[in-house]
Amino acid sequence: MSGETRTNRTDVAAAEPWEIPGSGGRPILGVGQGPAATPPVACVILAHGFKGFMDYGMFPRIARDLAASGCQVHRFNFSHSGMTRETDRFERPELFEADTWNRQVDDLAAIDAALGDGRLPGGGCPRIWVGHSRGGVAVILAAGRGRLGRVDGIATIAAPAEACRLSEADRARLRAEGFLPSPSARTGQRLRVGRDWLEDIAADPMGHDPCVQIGRIPAAVLVIHGEADETVPAADAHRLAAAAGGPGRLVLLPEANHVLGVAHPLASDAPTPPALRRAIDELIGFVRHAADVGD
Repeated sequence: MSGETRTNRTDVAAAEPWEIPGSGGRPILGVGQGPAATPPVACVILAHGFKGFMDYGMFPRIARDLAASGCQVHRFNFSHSGMTRETDRFERPELFEADTWNRQVDDLAAIDAALGDGRLPGGGCPRIWVGHSRGGVAVILAAGRGRLGRVDGIATIAAPAEACRLSEADRARLRAEGFLPSPSARTGQRLRVGRDWLEDIAADPMGHDPCVQIGRIPAAVLVIHGEADETVPAADAHRLAAAAGGPGRLVLLPEANHVLGVAHPLASDAPTPPALRRAIDELIGFVRHAADVGD
């Protein structure tokens, strides 16, 4: 039986858009999706990475397949990602420039609160937080700092082991000029990273250290990484898995790049690329185990 058939066992309900206040009162725009006729066995929150968004590449496919496996899934745009529900460009580049790790942690805490008080569905289920690249670091920082009320599991995909890898020259330029250019290859826009991002890290280096914060998370951790990742070296995955405070598992995907071989957009009827298929199957197994433990 193929991976495609194995993970699509349950009818999936239509995706439902949602909106809640996030960091600084800015809206977090999201989409929820779950099984159509049965209660969800777990709630999975998917966090996108740097210059990513909830509809980018792999995220709709991951959400669909997790929902088909019986999960309530929420994917969203961070409040300061610069993205709205418009997918062709960054509609709010000024928010992108104002983004920081602390703002992303605030957003994740807001989602956790909305799950807890019933504004978002699935809050009564075991809660698994999944992040790609920078989103993986954000969920580690939020959970490690104790900002999330319920954490039954953490999974990262292609996440770095450091919060900042700027050179000393770039750090000095960012402090002096107030921003660094960060062009988007996808849209052609000249985005900027703002000084607050670096100043927050300098003010609390331990609170921004993924290897320190992952050690404070007692829940199970799954670290997925492509061995051919051209953006974040696979060595980072080894560091994160080794530092995990709870049970940790490392899954390396041979020949997989930073986006697991997924082009954007991935058509809904297109085959799942092999690396993404393996990652989804690993996620489904991890979520099922975390849900059994969390119940």
